[in-house]
Amino acid sequence: MNPLNLSEIWNYRHACKAFDPTKPLPQEALLEILEAGRLSASSFGLEPWKFLVIQNQEMRQRLVPACFNQPQIATCVELIVILIRKNLRPDSPYVLEQFSRWNLPHEALQGILSWYGGYISSMDDRALLDYADKQAHIALANMMTCAASKGIDSCPIGGFDPKQCAQILGIDETLFAPALLLPLGYRAKEPSPKIRLPFDEVVSFIS
Repeated sequence: MNPLNLSEIWNYRHACKAFDPTKPLPQEALLEILEAGRLSASSFGLEPWKFLVIQNQEMRQRLVPACFNQPQIATCVELIVILIRKNLRPDSPYVLEQFSRWNLPHEALQGILSWYGGYISSMDDRALLDYADKQAHIALANMMTCAASKGIDSCPIGGFDPKQCAQILGIDETLFAPALLLPLGYRAKEPSPKIRLPFDEVVSFIS
């Protein structure tokens, strides 16, 4: 497929409901899609995510009921599960490690930890998980755009039973929670025309 410009990429991308399971993805393309997620923006640069690539077909089949029987889970040729980190408090080892990467002087490091701590001070554990979840959507969007640029289809999935999925995947639930699933592959049929609100209904300019 010839390279697409951004407008073509956004129009090409759709939530693919039926994949052709006989057409594998090039490994290089899969790695680039994952890299698009890894390099995504995140609040305070915390990167509160981890990406699991589920290539075990038996495990994918077990995930189907936990995902309300959405067929994309079984028919896709690659399945990415985006996990989010549960403990993003300033004193957590992960947060300390992330901020320490900047090689700041001790006082500057303590200052940014204090700043970050103040920012999240009003968040309970549920709100802090939602904070991480919002950032995971940034990585998801970038991976979908990267996939579409290569003529690869995807379908963002947020409808699933997190507890069941975590148990099937063997996730340490003290550290991570499943946030999103991203099936990848090639469409089995052409999608319906894209329907969106008109530009003027979505965009307002304030001067």
